[in-house]
Amino acid sequence: MSGPANFTLAFGGQTYALAGDWARGGEVVTPSPSPSGSVPPGGSTCTAPAWSAATAYSGGATVSHAGRT
Repeated sequence: MSGPANFTLAFGGQTYALAGDWARGGEVVTPSPSPSGSVPPGGSTCTAPAWSAATAYSGGATVSHAGRT
């Protein structure tokens, strides 16, 4: 549910909490898990250099490991 949360209105000596209203006629959708292959969408392979534990990388460096960047 989206919208304000924990809001109250006070008038006439009374305090009222806002109530949310769920949309009617909607359908709950459960997303499927993401694919876990090593080839990115489009079918090409990774072109970044392979990660090395012996290398010191600076900020912004791009490397690959197991076919992913």
